[in-house]
Amino acid sequence: MKKSRNIAYVVNENNDLYYKNLKIIKLEVKKKLKTMNYLLKNSDSGYLAKINSITIGKALYPKPAFNPYARNYINNLMALFNLNKLFEEAIYVDMVKPMKKKVSNQNIIGFHHFVVPFILNKKRYRVFLTAQEKRSTKVLVLLTVKIEKMPFYLTDCLRLKKQTNLKKLSKNIKIYDYIQKDYLTYNIDNIKSSNKYIKEDYCEYVGYVK
Repeated sequence: MKKSRNIAYVVNENNDLYYKNLKIIKLEVKKKLKTMNYLLKNSDSGYLAKINSITIGKALYPKPAFNPYARNYINNLMALFNLNKLFEEAIYVDMVKPMKKKVSNQNIIGFHHFVVPFILNKKRYRVFLTAQEKRSTKVLVLLTVKIEKMPFYLTDCLRLKKQTNLKKLSKNIKIYDYIQKDYLTYNIDNIKSSNKYIKEDYCEYVGYVK
């Protein structure tokens, strides 16, 4: 990856769907994901990934018991409209190995984690992406998408909303390690990104914010 001083922000281009009926949003998400039937390349790590039926299933039904009307679930759905751009622009965090002693996991090398800044309805978020790597292929499979508000800094009060940096983006990222049975915590100093030159506060945008 080129030694860039800027982080590319991905901007949601489907805000008009945000307050639509949930059934409509889910149908549109499914339709959109099916159009992303090509290999995606992460510009930071160089990894290739694809979206398949497993991705779509986990996106629409992230766990056995969840509230489909929760605001964060709807935010996740909105992020999925931009999944191709989110993966392409994401910063690489780390790879965590799968659980031991699981027969079904013998073909799985590990789970790669990424984070990317995201604008939704003019609010700042960061999106965490997880992709699975198998021994049988070099192409990852995108599995999960999780959105949360961007960590707050006191200096945010003095900045325009269009600014971010790697320190904020990578602040207190927590990834559960099933082997250690504990959370791993990441910050700017220990993420595995190949781009350690992103120090500037200003970010470039992918998309358009009104």
